[in-house]
Amino acid sequence: MKKTILSIVIALVTIISTNAQSKESKTTDVTFGVRGNCGMCKATIEKAVNGLDGVAKATWSGDKKEIDISYDDKKVNIMEIHTAIANTGYDTDMSTGNDTAYENLPGCCQYDRKMKMSLKEKKEDHSGHKH
Repeated sequence: MKKTILSIVIALVTIISTNAQSKESKTTDVTFGVRGNCGMCKATIEKAVNGLDGVAKATWSGDKKEIDISYDDKKVNIMEIHTAIANTGYDTDMSTGNDTAYENLPGCCQYDRKMKMSLKEKKEDHSGHKH
């Protein structure tokens, strides 16, 4: 009898543990292009993304014109992230910035809407020449 009860308890613990693991959040990391110019752009873009439930971290690079994001894909999806950025007036790889929001950006933040995004850093070889 004790062995049967012990077997049932072990089986239940295993089932509960498996269910808990399948419901655990999974962090997804993504990088995509976002147009912008300056530190004020960085603050606005990052605030829009970091304000979303499920986003663990968002960092925009003005040099590369891209954002690195870690998020819980069970709480927020990638289009919600693109839309949050676009709603502040900034273009992404998948969304065009809201025109009214863009027009209300400070002058230094009104980027060239044809600017390239996701720029790769140029690497220097040992002679000091950039590629």
